[in-house]
Amino acid sequence: MDAAVQWKTGNRSQTGTKSGKAHSAGRGCVLVTGATGSLGGALIERILADSDMDVLALVRESGRESAEMRLHAAIDFEQIPGEARGRIGSIPGDIRRAPWHGDTSLRNMLRTRVTEIFHLAASTDLTGTRESLMAANVDGTQAMLTLAQDLHSNGRLERFNHFSTAFIAGSAQDHHAMEAYPCPQPAWANAYEESKHIAEGNVHAAIAGGLPATVFRPSIVVGNSDDGYTRSFGLFYHIVRKIKRSGIRRLPGEESDRIQIVPLDFVCNAALEISRRTDSTGGIFHLVSDNAPDFATLLRVGAEEMEWARGLSLIPVERFSPAARSVLQSAFVFLNYFHRDLDFDTTNTREALRGSGIAMPDTDAEYIRRILHYACAMDYL
Repeated sequence: MDAAVQWKTGNRSQTGTKSGKAHSAGRGCVLVTGATGSLGGALIERILADSDMDVLALVRESGRESAEMRLHAAIDFEQIPGEARGRIGSIPGDIRRAPWHGDTSLRNMLRTRVTEIFHLAASTDLTGTRESLMAANVDGTQAMLTLAQDLHSNGRLERFNHFSTAFIAGSAQDHHAMEAYPCPQPAWANAYEESKHIAEGNVHAAIAGGLPATVFRPSIVVGNSDDGYTRSFGLFYHIVRKIKRSGIRRLPGEESDRIQIVPLDFVCNAALEISRRTDSTGGIFHLVSDNAPDFATLLRVGAEEMEWARGLSLIPVERFSPAARSVLQSAFVFLNYFHRDLDFDTTNTREALRGSGIAMPDTDAEYIRRILHYACAMDYL
């Protein structure tokens, strides 16, 4: 049975077959995975605002929420206007079990329409099992690569954009990461980093086989540059909330320890700009900040923005008591990103953004203030 594509039309949804939608056959369409996440939603908003392209989102059903309902909630949150909503469609399913694998008419529609893919869907659960992370990140990416190769050979696909991570070399050792693959002597702190390294390797193998693809490696994505906005609160915010709920007043670390975070809007704008360049095919681009904030700045600004954070202090990791460690045990996997000296080459990124008006982001104290203020205003912290 054919799986229907759900297209948004103003404030109403319209169901149509894959080949029966009244859109211009000549206009391109962008297929996006991970569309209901903060980064995916923001990316879709920018695509619709900056072009006349249609967007198809692969969306999983979740509990009682259909794919259509989840996408609708995402575009409501992004405040996408009515005209642009008519250019958004959803395909129910997840990466490895998407309906196009057995639906000939849907596959033919994708061959006819899709000119670009942005693959963002991934599991970022740092405490997840190796099996679950490999299934989501390695098998999921391979499934999308298989689709991309088919759409490139038999359809209109011009580019596959893969979102990897800046941490594929691992965060279990200090290192300077280059915009290259493979990473020499990786030291993965968790199965997430390992799975993303393997998945990116599969992308490079596909590139060697002729697939036009680009790899983006963001660090830890947090709120927008100007107002701290984010649709969901991930790793960085999770660490802060863990500390708040633990009641611990002394944290493991040094004032000079830094955390690699990057604004949401920079990642979206830079990725879209770079993906439009013909010379970015086959390239790797670190989407990171120039000035990762240190623990001293985070504690100072945190104390100014959050009453509960006043009086927090630091203690060297080796002197952190076993009792305190047990209280913060679930946060230690995240705190590892503070305790390593990790920095990233951005030669490719800077060159690709030259003349675009998109500057490398500044994650200074005032930026930290904005993202914490927004998280507090949304009652997350």
